[in-house]
Amino acid sequence: MNYKYHLISNFPKNYVWYKKIYANLLFFFGGMIIHPRHNWLTKADLWNGYRSLKKGDVVLVGGLKRLSKIFIDDIFTHSLMYVGGRKFVSSVVDGVEIDSLHTIFCEYDDVVILRHKSFAKKNGDKKRKAFVKCALAQVGKPYDFDFAGKKGSFYCVQLINYAAIESGIKVLQFDNPKTHILYPRNFLNKYFDIVFASHNLEFDGGNEKKSKGRVLLYDPEKQVEAQEFMC
Repeated sequence: MNYKYHLISNFPKNYVWYKKIYANLLFFFGGMIIHPRHNWLTKADLWNGYRSLKKGDVVLVGGLKRLSKIFIDDIFTHSLMYVGGRKFVSSVVDGVEIDSLHTIFCEYDDVVILRHKSFAKKNGDKKRKAFVKCALAQVGKPYDFDFAGKKGSFYCVQLINYAAIESGIKVLQFDNPKTHILYPRNFLNKYFDIVFASHNLEFDGGNEKKSKGRVLLYDPEKQVEAQEFMC
């Protein structure tokens, strides 16, 4: 994940020139830092989050200091899949790629880890392996700047949904995702358990049981400057 400005060159075959210009402008402005500061995840978040991770977990993160946060208008701006070995697969502007645990925790301001409920049931391990394998098979494919669900290119949520469909699990609560632009928050639903949330997130209603794990709210009062931040 390279947020330093550079020209994007990984596009679908026969992608028209003006869309390439649009994609590069989107990256240039979206990556601008509008709140110059350290990110808000702490070393405790890193350690506790890492201990919670298992292969196939879906991870939602929020980059709240960049201009892209305004476009997305949510506390979660990106989604990834944990593939083991302190590595994540996700789709970013340069396409589907692998990133390290340290890179993710140094860039983002909040994190929640989700685990598909089917992984705890019969044949769950088989589904988990297929889920991860399918996502990894997309590494190198371009980003879907059209957000149109075209074959062979993905934005972050789309990548995870595609891997889920191919491995026979359901991750979204609506039936036809091609009629929707998908957001990371769409994974906060009945198909997933929340296994970890960073120190600056709280469950709607004040506790996990009351919220049923479906909605998380950002609590700025929990952001304490004395925390030992990651980066």
